[in-house]
Amino acid sequence: MVAYETQLALFFRDTINIARIFDCFHDIRMHPRILLKDILISVFLMPYWGIKALLQLDIFLRTPQMLRLFRCPKKKKLVVSDTTIARVLSWIDPQDSRQALLAPLTTLNKEGLLQLRLAPKGPSRRLGVIDGSQMGDHYLVAALLCGQLNYPVVAEPCKGRGHEQKTTQALLPIIHQMLGPAAPQLWLFDALYFNQPIFRIVAEQKAHLLIKYSPHGDEVNTKLFRDVLEDAKRLFAANTPAIDPVEESHSFDSQRWCSWSMKKTSASVRRLSGEYLPPRGRLPEKEEKRPHGNLDHHH
Repeated sequence: MVAYETQLALFFRDTINIARIFDCFHDIRMHPRILLKDILISVFLMPYWGIKALLQLDIFLRTPQMLRLFRCPKKKKLVVSDTTIARVLSWIDPQDSRQALLAPLTTLNKEGLLQLRLAPKGPSRRLGVIDGSQMGDHYLVAALLCGQLNYPVVAEPCKGRGHEQKTTQALLPIIHQMLGPAAPQLWLFDALYFNQPIFRIVAEQKAHLLIKYSPHGDEVNTKLFRDVLEDAKRLFAANTPAIDPVEESHSFDSQRWCSWSMKKTSASVRRLSGEYLPPRGRLPEKEEKRPHGNLDHHH
């Protein structure tokens, strides 16, 4: 996998000119032994590398490939340690960080890397994911563009658990305006966001949305969506001319290694179920998504 991460880093270095993005950052250290740009570049690339923790980044930055990539002297054993990164991040200006996140946007969009084709014969779409997260004592709402690359564009603090809704409702119009032609055409939410304000905001942006539901989620906060799903299930179980005919289709998704089937009623309600092929010795995993409404329309 290191070869893939190296290719990503070279793309950002040569095509995006990532070093230029961090020219505006002011280094307050008196006698720095490690370039501030090297520290910030390594942090910036964490989500693209799939690295979630500074300790994991520390280990990765000790590999020969990363030492060569950052042009480290031969005797040096690592690019930068996790403790040094943590100290530097404590005094970085948040506004500079926000600007750095958005700096590659135009180039990534122009290269077609912010779009994804969900089905072999379907259109390429710009997909967005937004959700709340707790990282230690920090509560935030983060937005991600899911294309050929998973590109984080926003990470904003919120007051705490239970405030994700209001923060997201305030952020969605800002994100839409900020991203311009790269704004998502399809937003992916969990069942917590199944409410009228979110639907209205997405519709005003002329975008679509898809709600994903897990039966193992918070039962109180997802009750409304669960009730809608139960109503949709009854449509398919009713076997009445009022909803006939029920169109059925099925295929195999080679990208996700999953067989799927879909039933669609004339009422624009679809039921999608999938079965993922397991590793050897394990039973197949099943997943069901029952979006309330056609994905090509607002509801």
